[in-house]
Amino acid sequence: VSMGSSIDKATKFVNEMSNAYNLNDEGLKQSVGTFNLLGTQMGLTSDQAYLYSETLTKLSADMASLRNSSVDVATSKLKSGIVGEVEALRQWGIDVSEATLKQEALANGITKSYDKMSYGEKSLLRYSAILRQTTADQGDFARTSESPPQLMRQLREPIATTGRSIGALILAPPQQLLPTSIA
Repeated sequence: VSMGSSIDKATKFVNEMSNAYNLNDEGLKQSVGTFNLLGTQMGLTSDQAYLYSETLTKLSADMASLRNSSVDVATSKLKSGIVGEVEALRQWGIDVSEATLKQEALANGITKSYDKMSYGEKSLLRYSAILRQTTADQGDFARTSESPPQLMRQLREPIATTGRSIGALILAPPQQLLPTSIA
């Protein structure tokens, strides 16, 4: 729903990424949608927000690959960092503190005082700082897609998806009865 006019591009991107790397398409959809919504809330145009969401979704997979973590964990850390929570990314050596963002602004020729910047402007500085500090991560998933640890991660992904589907089937009947039994 949050994708607006970019829904077709997003669906194609999710399908390609899911098929190429055997990743959970539901998780990818959620990631793209969440990052797109964050981009829109920062004041990006629809096209800019889509590119922002695609870039961060790819980066989530790359960060997970390089750090031997799950894509969900990497996505969560990126979301936290983008909204200004410093600690989540700091655990992985990525600094989005105020001091770093002030330096990032100067490096990009921005002279506006950090204290006078809007939430969206600060979020875009975080995005820029994250991209600059993750150059080693970028593309890692594709580079290592045939490595044993990556292959194991790719094997676990469909199993986890199947487990979630079975869980949803098992929980569906009790959840359907719950509103009736409460009334």
